[in-house]
Amino acid sequence: MLYETQTQIGVFFLFILSGFLCGLIFDFQKIMKNKVKNKFFANFLLIFCVFLSSFIYFFINLIFNYGELRLFSFITFLLSFSIEKMIAQNIFALTKKFCYNIKHGRGKKRKERRKEEN
Repeated sequence: MLYETQTQIGVFFLFILSGFLCGLIFDFQKIMKNKVKNKFFANFLLIFCVFLSSFIYFFINLIFNYGELRLFSFITFLLSFSIEKMIAQNIFALTKKFCYNIKHGRGKKRKERRKEEN
């Protein structure tokens, strides 16, 4: 089935959004894996996230791209997934560093710390 080229831009943005969504799903899985000590549940959650992400990709592809598997859609999905993982990793690291500095009083100025030490 042939369709207008103008819809390709919309499909491109839908695959970007679905990649970000799947990245968030895997971030949620990572958080839950650290909270739950049951390895069976953690493995089940990982398998569930993989199936959910593949379902999202193929559902978006089926509905909006008429089921045509194209290289640009797959690459767009993977790139947006990877970008989301890098952004989330940096945000979590900065948040952890900020909270650590607040807890240990490293955000104060040197003069204020010297007064507290004396």
